[in-house]
Amino acid sequence: MQVIGSDMFCGQMLSGNVVSFTSARKSLLTKLIDCLADRFEVDEEILNATSIANLNAWPPSLQDEPDFGNHSLTLLTKQFGPALQQENTESLYPEWIRFKHLLYARFNNVSAVTWAQINSALVGKCPNILALMTLSYHYLPVQLKPKEVFLK
Repeated sequence: MQVIGSDMFCGQMLSGNVVSFTSARKSLLTKLIDCLADRFEVDEEILNATSIANLNAWPPSLQDEPDFGNHSLTLLTKQFGPALQQENTESLYPEWIRFKHLLYARFNNVSAVTWAQINSALVGKCPNILALMTLSYHYLPVQLKPKEVFLK
């Protein structure tokens, strides 16, 4: 179906004032964003913590930032803990440290690797961390602010 350049859509005559729609668009989007924000609660702290799944945000080496992701791990464990294989999420910290060491030892440039490659290489060694990263990776686009989605 093509509408652009046509006065008809599905057999119906299109009419209206383009100028008034343009001015009303901002109001429409603002109201739509407000309605979506009321329906879907977004925890900014959890949203920020999911950036750990962005491999471009990782430091070039573990020595550059040895504590990288530790705070995010704590927040994400609280959020997604029930979905993980192990009941005691307190013991994820040693697995997180092991994961970071294995990741940097296995891949020279972390930002050039995909999560699929990381999963296939390390799933047997760090299953809970990889499950947490997968949840974080998929949580991020689902939880984008409506304003960010509509303005892009």
